[in-house]
Amino acid sequence: MRNKIIRRTMQVIAFIMLVLVISSLNSCQDSNPLSNDTEPKLLSQEQHSINPSELPQPMIVGGTQVDPACPNCKYDFMVSLQSTGWWGGGHFCGGSLVREDWVVTAAHCVLGDSPSNLQVKIGLHNVNGTTGSVTRNVSEIIIHPSYNSNSLNNDYALLRLSSPITNFEPIKLVTSDSHDDEPVISTTMGWGATQSGGSSSAILLEVDVPIDNSCGNYSNSSITNNMVCAGDSNGGEDSCQGDSGGPLIMTNDNGEYELIGIVSWGYGCAEAQYPGVYSRIYPKLDWFFGYIGEPEEEFEVDLYGDVNFDGTLNVTDVITLINFVLGQTTIEEESLTADMNQDTIINVLDVILLVNEILGTNFSQSVQWLENNFPTFKVKERLANLDKSQFFAKKFCCDKKPKEMSCEELKLEYRKLLLDYQGLKAKYKLLQRLDLDKQKILKQLSEK
Repeated sequence: MRNKIIRRTMQVIAFIMLVLVISSLNSCQDSNPLSNDTEPKLLSQEQHSINPSELPQPMIVGGTQVDPACPNCKYDFMVSLQSTGWWGGGHFCGGSLVREDWVVTAAHCVLGDSPSNLQVKIGLHNVNGTTGSVTRNVSEIIIHPSYNSNSLNNDYALLRLSSPITNFEPIKLVTSDSHDDEPVISTTMGWGATQSGGSSSAILLEVDVPIDNSCGNYSNSSITNNMVCAGDSNGGEDSCQGDSGGPLIMTNDNGEYELIGIVSWGYGCAEAQYPGVYSRIYPKLDWFFGYIGEPEEEFEVDLYGDVNFDGTLNVTDVITLINFVLGQTTIEEESLTADMNQDTIINVLDVILLVNEILGTNFSQSVQWLENNFPTFKVKERLANLDKSQFFAKKFCCDKKPKEMSCEELKLEYRKLLLDYQGLKAKYKLLQRLDLDKQKILKQLSEK
């Protein structure tokens, strides 16, 4: 692999230079450390074999600049792996942030490396530096135990970061293989070269590539169940040198990015009938989750005020909510459910609204009920101590005078908004269907 060879070559050259310096300082010896007998032999970049491990690393061919660029990152999760050794540094592979303190990359990128010689940089558009980017050291490198450096089967690695990255959004790992049975347009990205044998790109590039289940002209023995092919059968768009370890992604039904593959290998770059080959994420989910943990499901409130989660609102919920206001520790699900007015602050107003909901009383009646039944809570005193400008000021957004509307006008406005919402929902479903049709057409064209 070209980048790996270059890095090792730089180490050898640096070592030789050090020997020369020491030799010149100790001029008592006449021997030449660069004699013909000791000159290192380097593999030519033009040499190829049928072993995937000896092919050039992937790069982006036929792509475009990522837009929007960082610091307003389109792809928050995209990282650059960079060397920090005394022989020189810089980008050599890509990766994906999958948890705040975990990065997924290719095993062949980091095999034999020491964590102390690696850094992860995120938030880059220009790989040499972008405003707002973040750098983390690597504390641990974990190679998949079944990785085969000859066939590049199980080409997976995890990097544990020295500290979490909290201001960039990790990408989700794909948790379904349903896309294997339908035409899917995926996307890959990186800072690799833009043509075979060319120089790398300083700017982050991306390219859309269709999943190719046939894997073109690769032999069946070269492609395992842990690999997925992606690329136009006619060539022209691909990943190649410099992008190894980077992501292959798709968009799920919720409009979220999912990591479906890792840039691994390929014959040439953007060659017809030889698509890029990626390590599939789905078959190894158990291995990944064993280290990074199962994905957390996003909590959705079923019934606001139901803080004991029994499906009903009653006085027990009032007592529990009062305790929350008084300082009892809450978990995230309890805090979200207790926030009756959804202002992200749990206070006496949420308790009053809960009583309103349970008893069907108005504001003043609920306050009096709480005073009678929970006198030590001191509802009126708590109301008096609230920031009036924050909770009670009768201002309107943007300093505009609100339009006075009758009850009938409000009902008409509500119906109008409801119709608008239904129309937008229908358009969204139509766009989803059109996108699926587009993917099918592109798949059919790529097979011709």
